[in-house]
Amino acid sequence: NVIGNMVSDTGGGGIRVTGLKAGKISGNHVRGAGDVGIHVLGSSGFELDSNTVLSATASGIAVTNSDGGRVSANLIRLAGRNGIVIDPTSDGVLVLENTVSGSTEDGIQVSGKRCQLEANHISTSTFRGLHLTSTSDRCVYRSNAGRGGRGLGAACAAAGSTNDFCNEGTQNSSEGEN
Repeated sequence: NVIGNMVSDTGGGGIRVTGLKAGKISGNHVRGAGDVGIHVLGSSGFELDSNTVLSATASGIAVTNSDGGRVSANLIRLAGRNGIVIDPTSDGVLVLENTVSGSTEDGIQVSGKRCQLEANHISTSTFRGLHLTSTSDRCVYRSNAGRGGRGLGAACAAAGSTNDFCNEGTQNSSEGEN
């Protein structure tokens, strides 16, 4: 478990966890990481919740080659790339109730499989608030809100080419502001 740490102004990543099985990454504060703020690699059944990541040079939170984890109730601001990124080798990750603002690229970008994205709040991302890429498969997103970005509020890439369920109706909103 990685709980309650303060990490600031690193030349590299803030917190990097590899091979975590059913563990918790919670209550950490990362500021000014020179790479990814919090990076989870090769892990399963993890809970990454209630962390704050400010001004990471790369993505705020990255999940790589990991399965069955939960990314919830995190605050990510001013990420140099994506606020939260789930890579194509990850499967079954739940991204729930996170707040992401000021990302240089996408607020939340998902390329993994069988992921769920619910009740996230994304604002002022340069590209999209929420982006399911062309490699995402069988992902579901609902009840997310994107505001004030320059790109699309929420978008599934190459609509019709994946098996994602994109409930773009009344439950995902961008109010035309993205």
